Amino acid sequence: MKTKIILILTIFVLGANGAAAAWNYTALGDSLAYGTGATNNLGYVDQYKTYLETDNQTTVNLTNLGIPGWTSSDLLSALKGNSAYQNAVAQADVITIDIGGNDLLRAVTLYKLGVCGGKKNNACLKTAFKKLKSNWKKIFSQIRKLHGKKTTVIRTMNLYYSAVNMDKGQDSYSGDAYASDFDFFNPYLTKANASLAKIARKKKILTADVHTLYNSVSGNEDPQAKGYICIDGLHPNDTGYQIMSGALRALGYAGSK
Repeated sequence: MKTKIILILTIFVLGANGAAAAWNYTALGDSLAYGTGATNNLGYVDQYKTYLETDNQTTVNLTNLGIPGWTSSDLLSALKGNSAYQNAVAQADVITIDIGGNDLLRAVTLYKLGVCGGKKNNACLKTAFKKLKSNWKKIFSQIRKLHGKKTTVIRTMNLYYSAVNMDKGQDSYSGDAYASDFDFFNPYLTKANASLAKIARKKKILTADVHTLYNSVSGNEDPQAKGYICIDGLHPNDTGYQIMSGALRALGYAGSK
């Protein structure tokens, strides 16, 4: 991981004493934003808040709206119809978004049970992927709409593979051409991450490449073997969340309209 951090400190109005005015940070997402698996649920959001404060010499007011189990449809619905979410986004100087893992995981579970549908037992995953792409576009557009022309630091992160070694060693559905569950799922994950980065880039949103840090460029490395995953085999532990917050920090703090 690159250790050089580029700090851009000119995007916010400075107070009379030379210190940056307090920033409002809104975190959107699922169990990762919530901090599941971390000590006292203090995951990447709380760690990133600390970086925001120390790197920019300011106070940060955090509103963590991460909800365990949420899918992209849940978050989109909240951004469209929940005033608490709308106000938090509208007032934010910094926004982070992690969403989409549960969309794909639910489909993978159905695949492993042999009930995903279609001739190749992959219909549900294709549907989930298509829906996820559509929701990412709508989520980012809604966030941009809510904060208007305000200069805002908006960051997202891509999806990681938590059980590479386990899925390499099992073939849940023998009725297809894939030698293992990993061989089946990894191409979908790679495609999803490429789509996320492209969609975010069009909205001037930077994407932290957590997948490469967890799984390598090829996707073949297991984050559990690296010591990044907690005992549940899915969520990051303190070290894993530190990797996430560090990836967000490395993107710098330049805002966009």
